[in-house]
Amino acid sequence: MSISWSVFDVIGPVMIGPSSSHTAGACRLGYMAQAINGKFKKVDIYLHGSFAEVYEGHCTDVAIVAGVLQMDSFDKRLEKSFELAKEKEIEYNIIPTDLGEGLHPNTVKLVFDDNETRSVTGSSIGGGKAVINFIGKIPVSISLEHSTLLIHFGHGIIKPKEVIDKVNSLSKNIVNITTGQYKDYSILTIEVREWFTPADLAQIEAIEGVNWTKFINHLSNFVNIED
Repeated sequence: MSISWSVFDVIGPVMIGPSSSHTAGACRLGYMAQAINGKFKKVDIYLHGSFAEVYEGHCTDVAIVAGVLQMDSFDKRLEKSFELAKEKEIEYNIIPTDLGEGLHPNTVKLVFDDNETRSVTGSSIGGGKAVINFIGKIPVSISLEHSTLLIHFGHGIIKPKEVIDKVNSLSKNIVNITTGQYKDYSILTIEVREWFTPADLAQIEAIEGVNWTKFINHLSNFVNIED
Protein backbone atom coordinates (compact mmCIF):
# COMPACT_ATOMS: atom_id res chain seq x y z
CA MET A 1 0.00 0.00 0.00
CA SER A 2 1.40 3.41 -0.95
CA ILE A 3 1.13 6.52 1.20
CA SER A 4 1.10 9.96 -0.37
CA TRP A 5 2.54 12.97 1.44
CA SER A 6 2.32 16.61 0.57
CA VAL A 7 5.07 19.12 1.21
CA PHE A 8 2.74 20.71 3.78
CA ASP A 9 2.53 17.42 5.70
CA VAL A 10 6.32 17.11 5.83
CA ILE A 11 7.49 20.63 6.64
CA GLY A 12 4.34 22.27 7.96
CA PRO A 13 2.93 25.68 7.11
CA VAL A 14 4.77 28.93 6.49
CA MET A 15 4.39 30.71 9.81
CA ILE A 16 5.67 33.07 12.45
CA GLY A 17 6.60 31.15 15.59
CA PRO A 18 8.43 28.06 16.79
CA SER A 19 5.77 25.33 16.47
CA SER A 20 3.21 24.31 13.88
CA SER A 21 0.95 22.82 16.58
CA HIS A 22 1.40 25.41 19.31
CA THR A 23 1.65 28.50 17.10
CA ALA A 24 0.25 28.00 13.58
CA GLY A 25 -2.51 25.62 14.70
CA ALA A 26 -3.31 27.86 17.65
CA CYS A 27 -3.63 30.85 15.34
CA ARG A 28 -6.02 28.92 13.11
CA LEU A 29 -8.13 27.94 16.14
CA GLY A 30 -8.47 31.59 17.10
CA TYR A 31 -9.44 32.49 13.54
CA MET A 32 -12.02 29.71 13.30
CA ALA A 33 -13.53 30.58 16.68
CA GLN A 34 -14.06 34.25 15.82
CA ALA A 35 -15.44 33.26 12.41
CA ILE A 36 -18.10 31.18 14.18
CA ASN A 37 -18.94 33.92 16.70
CA GLY A 38 -18.66 37.14 14.72
CA LYS A 39 -17.94 40.53 16.30
CA PHE A 40 -16.96 40.63 19.98
CA LYS A 41 -15.38 42.91 22.59
CA LYS A 42 -14.03 40.34 25.05
CA VAL A 43 -12.63 36.81 24.86
CA ASP A 44 -11.59 34.45 27.65
CA ILE A 45 -9.00 31.95 26.39
CA TYR A 46 -8.79 28.72 28.41
CA LEU A 47 -5.63 26.74 27.59
CA HIS A 48 -5.64 22.98 28.24
CA GLY A 49 -2.96 20.28 28.34
CA SER A 50 0.33 21.10 26.65
CA PHE A 51 -1.15 24.43 25.54
CA ALA A 52 -1.41 25.35 29.24
CA GLU A 53 2.06 24.02 30.04
CA VAL A 54 4.20 25.63 27.35
CA TYR A 55 2.11 28.45 25.89
CA GLU A 56 4.52 31.24 26.87
CA GLY A 57 7.58 29.68 25.25
CA HIS A 58 5.69 28.72 22.10
CA CYS A 59 3.69 31.97 21.78
CA THR A 60 0.45 30.00 21.84
CA ASP A 61 -1.41 32.81 23.61
CA VAL A 62 -0.03 35.41 21.21
CA ALA A 63 -1.05 33.24 18.22
CA ILE A 64 -4.60 32.65 19.45
CA VAL A 65 -5.14 36.36 20.01
CA ALA A 66 -3.75 36.99 16.51
CA GLY A 67 -6.24 34.47 15.13
CA VAL A 68 -9.24 36.09 16.79
CA LEU A 69 -8.01 39.37 15.25
CA GLN A 70 -8.27 37.64 11.84
CA MET A 71 -4.53 37.26 11.22
CA ASP A 72 -2.98 34.24 9.56
CA SER A 73 -0.04 32.24 10.89
CA PHE A 74 2.58 33.98 8.73
CA ASP A 75 1.35 37.52 9.32
CA LYS A 76 4.29 39.61 10.52
CA ARG A 77 1.93 41.39 12.92
CA LEU A 78 1.28 38.15 14.84
CA GLU A 79 3.94 38.82 17.46
CA LYS A 80 2.26 42.15 18.25
CA SER A 81 -1.23 40.73 18.64
CA PHE A 82 -1.55 41.80 22.29
CA GLU A 83 -0.79 45.40 21.35
CA LEU A 84 -3.18 45.30 18.41
CA ALA A 85 -5.96 43.87 20.59
CA LYS A 86 -5.58 46.77 22.99
CA GLU A 87 -5.62 49.25 20.10
CA LYS A 88 -8.92 47.72 18.96
CA GLU A 89 -10.21 47.80 22.56
CA ILE A 90 -10.56 44.01 22.60
CA GLU A 91 -10.28 42.57 26.11
CA TYR A 92 -8.58 39.17 26.35
CA ASN A 93 -7.78 36.90 29.29
CA ILE A 94 -5.32 33.98 29.10
CA ILE A 95 -6.36 31.24 31.54
CA PRO A 96 -4.31 28.00 31.87
CA THR A 97 -6.72 25.32 33.11
CA ASP A 98 -7.81 21.69 32.95
CA LEU A 99 -10.82 21.29 30.66
CA GLY A 100 -11.31 17.65 31.63
CA GLU A 101 -10.45 14.18 30.39
CA GLY A 102 -10.64 12.90 26.85
CA LEU A 103 -9.47 16.08 25.13
CA HIS A 104 -6.51 16.45 22.80
CA PRO A 105 -3.52 17.93 24.70
CA ASN A 106 -3.43 20.93 22.35
CA THR A 107 -6.91 22.22 23.18
CA VAL A 108 -8.33 25.68 23.82
CA LYS A 109 -11.77 26.93 24.80
CA LEU A 110 -12.71 30.46 23.79
CA VAL A 111 -15.63 32.24 25.44
CA PHE A 112 -16.68 35.43 23.66
CA ASP A 113 -18.47 38.19 25.57
CA ASP A 114 -19.22 35.79 28.47
CA ASN A 115 -21.59 33.75 26.28
CA GLU A 116 -20.99 30.10 27.25
CA THR A 117 -23.60 28.80 24.81
CA ARG A 118 -21.53 30.17 21.90
CA SER A 119 -18.15 29.20 23.37
CA VAL A 120 -15.85 27.36 20.98
CA THR A 121 -13.56 24.47 21.97
CA GLY A 122 -11.02 23.17 19.49
CA SER A 123 -7.73 21.32 19.09
CA SER A 124 -4.55 21.82 17.09
CA ILE A 125 -3.90 18.45 15.48
CA GLY A 126 -0.51 18.98 13.84
CA GLY A 127 0.94 20.61 10.74
CA GLY A 128 -0.90 23.84 11.46
CA LYS A 129 -4.26 22.11 11.10
CA ALA A 130 -7.09 22.43 13.62
CA VAL A 131 -10.59 21.18 14.34
CA ILE A 132 -13.45 22.66 16.37
CA ASN A 133 -14.91 20.00 18.68
CA PHE A 134 -17.65 21.85 20.58
CA ILE A 135 -19.84 24.92 20.25
CA GLY A 136 -21.08 25.43 23.77
CA LYS A 137 -21.61 21.84 24.90
CA ILE A 138 -22.80 20.62 21.51
CA PRO A 139 -20.26 18.28 19.84
CA VAL A 140 -19.27 19.29 16.31
CA SER A 141 -16.46 18.53 13.86
CA ILE A 142 -15.45 21.64 11.95
CA SER A 143 -12.15 21.94 10.08
CA LEU A 144 -13.19 24.53 7.48
CA GLU A 145 -11.40 22.54 4.81
CA HIS A 146 -14.67 23.18 2.97
CA SER A 147 -17.03 26.11 3.26
CA THR A 148 -19.36 25.34 6.14
CA LEU A 149 -22.93 26.17 7.08
CA LEU A 150 -23.90 25.89 10.76
CA ILE A 151 -27.55 25.70 11.79
CA HIS A 152 -28.56 25.73 15.47
CA PHE A 153 -32.06 24.48 16.19
CA GLY A 154 -34.29 23.17 18.92
CA HIS A 155 -34.29 19.39 18.92
CA GLY A 156 -37.83 18.02 18.69
CA ILE A 157 -39.19 21.23 17.15
CA ILE A 158 -37.85 20.41 13.70
CA LYS A 159 -35.94 17.49 12.25
CA PRO A 160 -32.60 17.76 10.44
CA LYS A 161 -34.24 16.50 7.25
CA GLU A 162 -36.42 19.61 7.08
CA VAL A 163 -33.35 21.83 7.14
CA ILE A 164 -31.46 19.67 4.64
CA ASP A 165 -34.44 19.76 2.26
CA LYS A 166 -34.37 23.55 2.42
CA VAL A 167 -30.62 23.60 1.68
CA ASN A 168 -31.17 21.28 -1.28
CA SER A 169 -33.91 23.57 -2.55
CA LEU A 170 -31.29 26.35 -2.73
CA SER A 171 -29.29 24.25 -5.25
CA LYS A 172 -26.15 23.84 -3.16
CA ASN A 173 -23.70 20.95 -3.64
CA ILE A 174 -23.37 19.28 -0.24
CA VAL A 175 -20.04 17.61 0.56
CA ASN A 176 -20.77 16.30 4.06
CA ILE A 177 -23.38 16.56 6.82
CA THR A 178 -23.01 15.93 10.55
CA THR A 179 -25.31 16.60 13.49
CA GLY A 180 -24.36 17.17 17.10
CA GLN A 181 -26.83 17.30 19.97
CA TYR A 182 -26.78 18.33 23.63
CA LYS A 183 -30.02 18.11 25.61
CA ASP A 184 -32.71 19.98 23.65
CA TYR A 185 -30.49 21.61 21.03
CA SER A 186 -28.62 20.49 17.94
CA ILE A 187 -26.17 21.95 15.45
CA LEU A 188 -26.30 20.77 11.87
CA THR A 189 -22.93 21.16 10.15
CA ILE A 190 -23.16 21.14 6.35
CA GLU A 191 -20.00 21.35 4.23
CA VAL A 192 -20.70 22.79 0.79
CA ARG A 193 -18.98 23.95 -2.38
CA GLU A 194 -20.88 27.21 -2.88
CA TRP A 195 -21.61 30.41 -1.01
CA PHE A 196 -24.70 31.03 1.05
CA THR A 197 -25.94 34.59 0.64
CA PRO A 198 -27.69 36.53 3.43
CA ALA A 199 -30.93 35.88 1.55
CA ASP A 200 -30.23 32.12 1.60
CA LEU A 201 -29.59 32.23 5.35
CA ALA A 202 -32.76 34.23 5.91
CA GLN A 203 -34.79 31.47 4.26
CA ILE A 204 -33.25 28.88 6.57
CA GLU A 205 -33.68 31.03 9.68
CA ALA A 206 -37.36 31.47 8.77
CA ILE A 207 -37.92 27.78 9.53
CA GLU A 208 -39.66 27.54 12.89
CA GLY A 209 -37.25 26.13 15.46
CA VAL A 210 -34.04 27.45 13.87
CA ASN A 211 -32.26 29.72 16.35
CA TRP A 212 -29.32 30.92 14.28
CA THR A 213 -27.25 30.16 11.22
CA LYS A 214 -23.65 30.93 10.29
CA PHE A 215 -21.88 30.51 6.96
CA ILE A 216 -18.06 30.45 6.98
CA ASN A 217 -15.82 30.35 3.92
CA HIS A 218 -13.24 27.56 3.75
CA LEU A 219 -9.77 28.13 5.21
CA SER A 220 -7.48 26.53 2.66
CA ASN A 221 -5.83 29.91 3.10
CA PHE A 222 -6.59 32.56 5.67
CA VAL A 223 -8.33 35.67 4.48
CA ASN A 224 -7.50 38.91 6.26
CA ILE A 225 -10.53 41.11 6.69
CA GLU A 226 -9.83 44.73 7.49
CA ASP A 227 -12.29 46.84 9.48
